[in-house]
Amino acid sequence: MKRKTLCQTIAGNDCDYLVVTDYDEEGKKVDKENKKTIMITSRVHPGETMASYIVEYIIDYLTGPS
Repeated sequence: MKRKTLCQTIAGNDCDYLVVTDYDEEGKKVDKENKKTIMITSRVHPGETMASYIVEYIIDYLTGPS
């Protein structure tokens, strides 16, 4: 998993994203043919506070030992 900055908000805060994929020993992505991509977003609207927990659980699952 790698954390990168996508952009900055109007307030000057970093808007980060995570890349969860296979990396080799040098930290480069392992290329695989026909690899699918999924993008997950949350907290797009102010009232969606539960979305933070859902994305946290998804990240825990994807980066966990299972």
